[in-house]
Amino acid sequence: MNRGQYLPRSIIAADGSLFTHVVKMVHADGGWEAGDIDLQVDGKHGLMVLGLVVPSLEDLYEEERTKTVLSEQQLQVARDFLALALPYYAEAHGLVNVPSYGSASGGD
Repeated sequence: MNRGQYLPRSIIAADGSLFTHVVKMVHADGGWEAGDIDLQVDGKHGLMVLGLVVPSLEDLYEEERTKTVLSEQQLQVARDFLALALPYYAEAHGLVNVPSYGSASGGD
């Protein structure tokens, strides 16, 4: 599932940090069918790419678009995959300071 114009390991964030987790959505064709899931791990570069195969363009235009093109399983796998990325993000970017607007009890 290495379709696309770029190598995910070559993508660099604006602050210069490298991405560790990439979700790549591609249209079904060849040996891949809509609903397929592919995980590629590049341990050398610390990169994981989750590939999600969605219906081909022809199939998308044949049906009414009132729902997501991802299957329930793909949505759950993507959610879990992105949750794994959170510790890496916090480690690379530090904690985010959220302003406080008083106590939760309303005593302020």
